[in-house]
Amino acid sequence: MTQWKNALSQGLLQHALEQLTDEIKATPKDASLRSSFIELLCIDGDFERADAQLMQSIKLFPEYLPGASQILMQSIKLFPEYLPGASQ
Repeated sequence: MTQWKNALSQGLLQHALEQLTDEIKATPKDASLRSSFIELLCIDGDFERADAQLMQSIKLFPEYLPGASQILMQSIKLFPEYLPGASQ
């Protein structure tokens, strides 16, 4: 088990994000690591950073654009309270 997965299994989300950031810096073109990072950012509620990472991933891996669109749609369905006007 990688360090970030181990941290996550222990409920240490921030530590997992830090470990994952280090792994991405070491292997920046690892699409799987980037995908996991985006998911963890969403779990953490850091949607702006997740969006920025998603856009960076699309630049690195243009073939992932359809998947990126799917992630966006799933996020909207799962987190409707973050949509503008949802609190009204």
